Amino acid sequence: MNQSTAKTGSLPLKVRTAVGLFAACGALTLAWTLMSQSVTSPVRFLLLLVLAVGTANKKFRLYKDSSISFLTSVVLLSLMVAGPVDAILIAICGVAVQTYFPSRKLVMHRLLFNAGMIAVTVKATCWTYTFCTALTPEGPLNQLIAALAAASVYYLGNSLSVSLMVALSTGKGMWRMWLDHFAPSAPSFLVAGLLSLLASQVTMKLPEATMLVAIIPVVICCYNYTLQFVETRR
Repeated sequence: MNQSTAKTGSLPLKVRTAVGLFAACGALTLAWTLMSQSVTSPVRFLLLLVLAVGTANKKFRLYKDSSISFLTSVVLLSLMVAGPVDAILIAICGVAVQTYFPSRKLVMHRLLFNAGMIAVTVKATCWTYTFCTALTPEGPLNQLIAALAAASVYYLGNSLSVSLMVALSTGKGMWRMWLDHFAPSAPSFLVAGLLSLLASQVTMKLPEATMLVAIIPVVICCYNYTLQFVETRR
């Protein structure tokens, strides 16, 4: 969205309408999911939440302008090992951290859009993952197909939604915006899906205490990285 626009009231009507629709759809999606399901394991949820929040701004560069978001991998991992409720809540908290850092300013329309968009996207991703795992016979190939399909839906939901909002804010064409800025990042989402699949196979075999020992150093390192990044932007 337009970096120079900080107040929701100063946004064009079409942008405000789009933000409201995304926020409403996200709220309905979250409420619907919470009413039909619940957190499967509070301890595991908290561990994944800490991992998502602590590493939300961490990215690993693949090539040129393409990088893997740590948050994408954590959300997909949450989906695979915990379920829709955990994944949606963790994704919302993660994008909230991304919205606040590194500027350390809470821009409400960005938060509403990001939270609503990610809730709907994660729900669609969960449907895709569940459908693919039920459609094909159980086994490694089944998990691989489901992980790649889920990562693809997550990528499309994320990139197309952001492209739409940027296009509405700037007056540029959505399709051209997506091709120029988001299409090249598709491979990184597929890699994130594969990494999540590998991590899920390990995570489901580990006791929660071991997960805690493994997660804490990762969170501390990424948190220090975020603080250093914020300091360099001042």
